[in-house]
Amino acid sequence: RLAAAGHTVGLALTGEDAETCAAQLKEGRRLLAEIARYHAVVVSADALEAGDREALAQEGCALWNRDLLGEDYRSGTDLVEALSPQRGNFVELSCGAGSAAFLRGMFSAMEAESCYLRQVTAPLLG
Repeated sequence: RLAAAGHTVGLALTGEDAETCAAQLKEGRRLLAEIARYHAVVVSADALEAGDREALAQEGCALWNRDLLGEDYRSGTDLVEALSPQRGNFVELSCGAGSAAFLRGMFSAMEAESCYLRQVTAPLLG
């Protein structure tokens, strides 16, 4: 499974342990290198615990750690209200039906709260 955003393509690893994710990483990197001559660095592996996530980091991966998932909120305004003002928030959004209205609400609420956006690239991922 691939995940792409902005100028980054990564792998969505679905394994539930470090060994399975490492095998998926190896195969995904091989396929991307063969098809697109691209070396995947960014991965998401939501099912893994901290220790297993560290094992992937040792494999040279930058792990995507989202704080908030857009689909968990009824509106963009609700999502903005859930942001933490004490730190940066990593939000994952999906495109689909209702996305434009969701984003309009989110941007309007962000402007009212003096929030700003940064596109995340591999060096910022933990």
